Amino acid sequence: MKAAARGTSLPIVLLSVVTLAGMAALFRSASGYLAARRERVSASETLVLRRAQADELVLLRRATATLPRSSGDLASRMTAVLASCGLPSQSLGSVLPEPPVELPSAGGVHRTRQVARVSLERLTLPALGRILDTWRSAEPAWAITAIDLSAAPVTKALAPGEDRQLRLRATLTLEAVFSDAIANPSTQANLIGGGT
Repeated sequence: MKAAARGTSLPIVLLSVVTLAGMAALFRSASGYLAARRERVSASETLVLRRAQADELVLLRRATATLPRSSGDLASRMTAVLASCGLPSQSLGSVLPEPPVELPSAGGVHRTRQVARVSLERLTLPALGRILDTWRSAEPAWAITAIDLSAAPVTKALAPGEDRQLRLRATLTLEAVFSDAIANPSTQANLIGGGT
């Protein structure tokens, strides 16, 4: 009787071991599938982001070739951005352009980097955000490369009901790289290596 019971329990034990091994393998492959699926979703999102960034870079490069090289009217451009954000022109403290710097280049392209510092006065943080967003859309060639924020001095005590948001002084560093093709074809040929 004991031999018959052992003979019956051995196949059940083997079947249980095989079933457990199969379930473990199935669990391992399911967790691997889920991990691969998460990686695929993450890679797809990264691809969409990189594609959008590449398109934006192409647009910015096209814009630098078409915009005028002078920064003389940078103050009026910034005033227009302030007006479109509903802010008074008195918010513009100063615009200080630096002398243009010639950049080393090859292939017959003349490149110049222009840097300017713009001081904005008594802004709230949401207003600064609107200015930055509007500037980016209106002036794609001028990148904001640095922002220095400090609290604006309080000039008077606030009356009840007045806007109590913190006022900021923002100094923006703007930078643009402008390029022009060299007009002399013989010089261009020499630079490319096709002339003597």
